[in-house]
Amino acid sequence: MTRSAAVLSGALIGPLLAVIAFAVYWSVGPDQTSTDPYLPLADAWLRGRADLDGSVYTWIELALYHGQWFVPFPPTATVAVLPFVAVFGQTFDTDLTSAVAGAIGVWLMWGLTLDLGLSRRSALFLTITWAFGSEFFWASVVGGTHLFAETLAATLVLAVLRLALARRAPILAGLLLGAAIGARLPVVFALPLVVGLYTGLPTRVGRPSPEQVAGTAAIGLGLLGPALGIAAYNVLRFGSPLEFGYGLITSRDGESVLSEPWYTHGIISPLYIPRGLFAMLGRQWDFVDEFPWLHPTWAGQAVTFTMPILGWLIRAPLRDPLVAYALGSGGLIVLVELMHGETGYAQFGYRFIVDALPLLWLVLAVIFRRRLGRGAIAAGLLGIAAFCYGVTAIYGFNFVGP
Repeated sequence: MTRSAAVLSGALIGPLLAVIAFAVYWSVGPDQTSTDPYLPLADAWLRGRADLDGSVYTWIELALYHGQWFVPFPPTATVAVLPFVAVFGQTFDTDLTSAVAGAIGVWLMWGLTLDLGLSRRSALFLTITWAFGSEFFWASVVGGTHLFAETLAATLVLAVLRLALARRAPILAGLLLGAAIGARLPVVFALPLVVGLYTGLPTRVGRPSPEQVAGTAAIGLGLLGPALGIAAYNVLRFGSPLEFGYGLITSRDGESVLSEPWYTHGIISPLYIPRGLFAMLGRQWDFVDEFPWLHPTWAGQAVTFTMPILGWLIRAPLRDPLVAYALGSGGLIVLVELMHGETGYAQFGYRFIVDALPLLWLVLAVIFRRRLGRGAIAAGLLGIAAFCYGVTAIYGFNFVGP
């Protein structure tokens, strides 16, 4: 094969992986059209309204404020489906938007692993594991109210990381990061890594150089637009730029979400961390005395059993500033997720990990630059097997517990 042919074949791998991922995500997942709040909200926006009729959309979590019902989530996911709704109305299968976002995320992961210096073989393995052996697979396949936003945020973060590693277009990186935050708020803690990449990953505190100031200012300028848009949207809905409406979620018979037993200390509290740690690291399968013996549960399974490849993070070279920043930012995201009162019901695996997963996969890529051993390959394949089994058990055979 000539050098030009080799370059061309390498350039085609990313798009090919994206096409394969899209086909799998779109064909496997359930139809979320009747449960997704973003379609009716996008339709309402097109009609010049920000609220929904609570007596019609009784299946959607809505926040009640001054007699009006609002979707209590940041706006990016609705912005993402707006063009689809403008063309197709509310009739298309919302798996489509999740599959599109997921496929783009797979393409970006392929590029990111190459950017980080992996061999093509290692990059291919890590990308396939991301696509089909990580919680990103479940989020992209299922979509819906929460998972579509998580897929979208992760994909946007991957785009930001690729720009930041190349130190290109900091304003665009800030804009995309702001959009990611507008899909999933905890992603704001990716900011230290992104700023660090543009400012040279400083290892000590000191007077910033003009280049560092300029890079930080450019990122801030990009963030400004989404931040102002989100704040204005919150004021329009709830009268405050910092109110997203989570605590205002109310059932149609007037019962507040805060009356639910897992929110005894509010939506977010450090007192929930032990519960979150169990969900993330300790929750197991249901064992039953008949084939196939191991049943997934809607409460989820720990990443210990679904993504064993994350165990290789203990080999992370912490003296590498890139690794230190990525783990620090990822750790902050995970910490916020652990403080959520509800640990992500109606899931396979632990869905909150998706918000930090691009940063954790970045660290894995750095680790596997040295060597991708048989143990890591086995762990990745176990993850693929776990998610393939989970999706098949739940949506193919209804083998799922509470």
